[in-house]
Amino acid sequence: MAGLHIRAARDADRDALRDVTLSAYEEYAASMPPPHWEAYRQNILATLADVQPALQIVAERDGAVVGTVLLYPAGTAVVTPDRASITLPWPEVRLLAVAPPARGQGVGRR
Repeated sequence: MAGLHIRAARDADRDALRDVTLSAYEEYAASMPPPHWEAYRQNILATLADVQPALQIVAERDGAVVGTVLLYPAGTAVVTPDRASITLPWPEVRLLAVAPPARGQGVGRR
C-alpha cells in the first residue's frame, strides 16, 4: 500500500474514474448475456455521470487512479431501482472498483 493516496474525486478525474470502473466490472461481461451486460454497463455509466448524493473517493498511486468507490453516508436519501425514496440507516458503498493491474495490493481494503 506504499505510495497509495486516498482523496475525494475531482472533476478532472471523471474519465479516469469511468475507465477504472468499467475495466474492473468488465470481467462480469463474459458471464452475462450481451444485452444484460450492456444494460449493466449503461447503469454504471449513468451512476458515474451523476454521483450525487454520494461522495466519490479515489485511490491514486504515482498520480494514476487505481481505484474508486462511491460512499453514501448514513442518513442519505436515495432512490431505489423501483423509484422508491429511502433514507439509508447506515453508510453504504457502491461501485467499488480497483484497476485489474492494482488488484491484490490492498487498494479496495484501504
